[in-house]
Amino acid sequence: MKHGIFFALVLIVNVCTGRAQSLYKDYKLKEANFIYQDSANGEKAIGDYEPTSLIGLNDGSLVVSTQFSISFPSQDKTPLKYDSTYFARSKVYMEKSHVSSGSIFKLNGRFEKEWEIVFRDKRVCKINLCSDSTIIAVAEKVEMDRFWIAKMDLSGKVIWEKEYRNNHEVSVADVVLDSLNNIYVLTESNRIIPVQLKRLEFGYKRLEFFKMAEMDDDLYLIKISPEGKKIWTATLDNRKNFETFGYRLIQAGDRIYASSSYDGFRKNIKYEGRNVFELNTKGRLLNRYETLHNSLLFFENGLISGTTSGDGPVKVFRNVFKDSLELCSINAPAEINHSRFIKGINVIESKYLLGTCNYSQGYFLMKLNKDYLCKEYWIDEEYKECRPVDFTVLSDGSVVILGTKWIKVDNCFHNYTNLIKLSIN
Repeated sequence: MKHGIFFALVLIVNVCTGRAQSLYKDYKLKEANFIYQDSANGEKAIGDYEPTSLIGLNDGSLVVSTQFSISFPSQDKTPLKYDSTYFARSKVYMEKSHVSSGSIFKLNGRFEKEWEIVFRDKRVCKINLCSDSTIIAVAEKVEMDRFWIAKMDLSGKVIWEKEYRNNHEVSVADVVLDSLNNIYVLTESNRIIPVQLKRLEFGYKRLEFFKMAEMDDDLYLIKISPEGKKIWTATLDNRKNFETFGYRLIQAGDRIYASSSYDGFRKNIKYEGRNVFELNTKGRLLNRYETLHNSLLFFENGLISGTTSGDGPVKVFRNVFKDSLELCSINAPAEINHSRFIKGINVIESKYLLGTCNYSQGYFLMKLNKDYLCKEYWIDEEYKECRPVDFTVLSDGSVVILGTKWIKVDNCFHNYTNLIKLSIN
C-alpha cells in the first residue's frame, strides 16, 4: 500500500447570492471545484476525480473521499527502440497514471486543503466518522477480488488497514456504523461455480470448472468490529438467475435496514422489484419487504423514505411496507419534476432532504419542519451538468452539498469534484 499527498488539483471558490430558484431568503452560496490534472514527461493530462462521500466536523471542516483515474496520451505508444530512455519515461508514466485509485482529503472551513492521502488501485467508496473522531474508510480493490477497510485519525495518519473476501467481484454499496463503532458493509458480489455443464450451440455441451456465475449478483451484509475483525456475514439475496443491487443502509437501535433492487428470470418470466431487509445486530434476517418506494432517508419512529416524482408530487413516507403512512406530498415546481431523493438528515426540529432533479441532473435541497411540512426548498438552475453524491448539515445550520460535475476537454468528458456551501442568514 502506497500513501502520498495528492497535489494535482485546481481549486476555484466563488461566493454569490440569489442566483438560484429558491424559497430560501438571503442565503449565501460558496463553491469549490477540484479538478484532477497532472503532468508526466512534460505531457499534461486531465483525469476523472469523482467524489464518493462527505463528513462534516464540528469546527466546520470537511473530509471528502474520492475515486480517480488518469492516463497520458503518449504512455502506450510503441517506441522506435526499447532503450534506457524509454524505460525511464515508462517508469514516470507508471508512477503518475492511475487506472482506478482513491483518495481522502480534509478541508478547513474556508475550503482550503490541509492534507490528502492517496490509496493506489483502491477506490474509496465510503467514509464514516467514529465516536472517537477517527475515520473509517471502506474501499474496493481495483481487481474487485476483495474489499478493504482503513481506520485513520483526523491528521490523515492510518491506524490500521485490513482486507476482506466475499465471493468474487465484490463491490461496496453502502456503509454505516452503530453506536459502538461496529461497521456494517452492504456488498454485491458474484459466485464462482466449481463445476457446471454449459449448453452450447447445436446441442453440444461443455464441462466448465471454476467459472463465474451469470446473472447471479448476490447481496450480503457484513458486520466488522471496531478493531477490524469480521463478526458475521448475512446473506440477503442470492437467488439464481437474478441480479441484485444494493443501495442504502440505515441503522436504528438494534436494527439494520438495507434497500435493494433486483431483476431476473424464473421459467422465462422476467421479475423485477425493490426490497427492504430488516436485520438485528446479530445478523439475523427478521423481515424482507417488497416496496415501491425504497429511497431510504433516515429513521424516526419508523423508516422514512421518499419517492421519485414524475409529473406528480414528491412524496415522503413513514415505513416502506403494508402500513406505510404518507407524511407529506409536495407539488414540485416545473423545474424539479422527475426528481428523487438520495439522502436525508434529521436535525432536531428540521429534516433536510437532498435529491436530484430533471432526470438526475441538478441539485435539489428540501427542508421540512418537525411535522414534515415543507418550509423551504432550493435548486440551483446553473447546476444542470451535475449529480449530487452526499451532503451534511454543519453545526451553524449551513448545508454543504457534494457532487460530481463534468467538463469537455479535447472531445473527452471528465468528471470532477464540486462542493457548495449554502449558508442561511
